[in-house]
Amino acid sequence: MAPISLGSYRNMNAMSRLFRTLISVCLCLVGLSPIVVWGEETPQQVVATVNGKPIRAEQIQLQFFLDSLPADSAPEVREKLVHELIDRELIRQFLASRQITADAERLEQQLAVIQQVIAKQGEELEDVLTRLHLTSATLREVLALPLAWDAYVRSVVTDRQLQELWKAHRVELDGTRVQAAQIVRILPAGATEAEWQQAESFLAGLRQEIQSGTISFAEAAQRHSQSPSGKHGGDMGEFEYRGRVDDAISQVAFTSPPGKISPPFRTRSGVHLVQTQKIIPGQLSQEDARKELIARLSRQLWDQKVEELRRRAKVQFSQP
Repeated sequence: MAPISLGSYRNMNAMSRLFRTLISVCLCLVGLSPIVVWGEETPQQVVATVNGKPIRAEQIQLQFFLDSLPADSAPEVREKLVHELIDRELIRQFLASRQITADAERLEQQLAVIQQVIAKQGEELEDVLTRLHLTSATLREVLALPLAWDAYVRSVVTDRQLQELWKAHRVELDGTRVQAAQIVRILPAGATEAEWQQAESFLAGLRQEIQSGTISFAEAAQRHSQSPSGKHGGDMGEFEYRGRVDDAISQVAFTSPPGKISPPFRTRSGVHLVQTQKIIPGQLSQEDARKELIARLSRQLWDQKVEELRRRAKVQFSQP
């Protein structure tokens, strides 16, 4: 997978990917020399406390590697990692207060898999952890948190919540596809706000021409779109809500009636006009989408709980 953020412990459906990433990190460290921790910190140095529980430099180090961050990352990156670790510690304390723990069998299974993978490389887990400046207890804690959170989520999520989420987002989850076309004005990463507005103004004018019948959408795309789809009249083919196109494009395409041309809107790559041409209903049921529904509710619950816990937590930083 692409580098993940353990701050996306706020994104709790990334947990299985987190497990795979842990294995990858351990494998990458096989045979490597000891790791240098961030700046002048020593592994056991306390960088913050959360309701009296210390967060140490070794934890930043682990997250640093799990996020695949370069060694010369800006200080703001370290600060972000510390705040993500604070969120995780708040959740860990909350779960402990509710006596919610990781399923022991699942935890042992994950540890066993990591040990087996590393053993195939001719190393021992403890040696790899030493190079990470970690202990087996720290690794257990990292693995246990998502398992315990999963147990909590499944204990509080109701069928009614699942049904309401399904009704609100069915087309995203039931395999529905749309056929759509687009016109794109691409902007570079450093584009100014004036350049964004200029692209929006251009496409707004072009949209009026199409709606008035002066030019067809396909002709406008061929002449003015800066996307490869432009030479095909903007045709994007058929696609599901997630996976092939930017989420912002999906949101517009899946909520627009066939034939309607969207107002200009921004994505990470530029400004777009989208015309939904056909909607192909999906066949998946709510039960088919249950895993994703629970994952979405899990993310919502995580964000809500962190916000609540932050309001009454005592957090102290050892350094600026």
